[in-house]
Amino acid sequence: MRKISLKKIIKKFDLQIDNSDLFKKNQLEDYQFIATGTTSGNLEILLISDAKNKLIILDSKVNEIFDYLGEKKFILGIKNIFKNNKLIILNTKEVDLKILKILRSIGFIILKTTQPSAEIRSSIEPYLVKSTQNPERIHATMLIVYGMGILLTGESGIGKSEVALELISRKHLFVGDDAIDVYRVSGELYGKSPRITREFLEVRGIGIINIKKLLGTQIIKPESKIDFIINFTNSSKKENYDRLGNNISNKLIKGVNIPIIQLPILVGRNIAELVEIAVMNFKQRKYDKYFPLEDLSSRIKINNEENK
Repeated sequence: MRKISLKKIIKKFDLQIDNSDLFKKNQLEDYQFIATGTTSGNLEILLISDAKNKLIILDSKVNEIFDYLGEKKFILGIKNIFKNNKLIILNTKEVDLKILKILRSIGFIILKTTQPSAEIRSSIEPYLVKSTQNPERIHATMLIVYGMGILLTGESGIGKSEVALELISRKHLFVGDDAIDVYRVSGELYGKSPRITREFLEVRGIGIINIKKLLGTQIIKPESKIDFIINFTNSSKKENYDRLGNNISNKLIKGVNIPIIQLPILVGRNIAELVEIAVMNFKQRKYDKYFPLEDLSSRIKINNEENK
């Protein structure tokens, strides 16, 4: 399991160091820790149990626990849950000053935030999950089309990057090309480009281009939720395609089913435009619960009844 840099998390979430003297004395700039998720620590303090591999984000309920346990038992509980990480994140407006003084005296690393505990927890939680788990690397190009995270897959040389470039020219967002690291967070999949290939796109006949430098920062998205997969297939191969769009298959990735359609590459087809239509159709099915085939079948049924 990978460790997380304290310096990196301070910068990413705009945290302030409360006890800077302790921080400098112990050279905590290089401190690294493991945390696969977050907890308020409330239950652990009450039960005097270990919150292993959890980042503690104290909220206002800790004040009630302190009053209930008393100082001696509270200190015993708070010491016990920090067998692994000596790190606490809190909003000083939520946690009583007397508790803050105790935490300082024990020697914990205290990071302050102006965000409410619920908000900071909801933003840090997925970051911790993605930072500590090993991703699954997929051969794909990833974009955000009409707000949906799309993986373009298919054999090498089929034209994924060229389609991606045309979609980018249509103001859709670019996440990564060739290799996408996939993470699972709370039952959903997220994709991001590996650091070394981030912002780069390979276009056959032109070579490697830097999307950020060519078209601007606004066209780049570091990561995105994965909503949909479009798999490009070679039209020369005999395959059965769903002509009516009645069934959307699923691909299992890291235990999560992601919808996937097969899109044959044919001469004369505007593939980028078809990708846009496929995404709009998918959104219509998902959010509006509208299914064109059902609508057509209903019309045919009504027409047949009227002609009896």
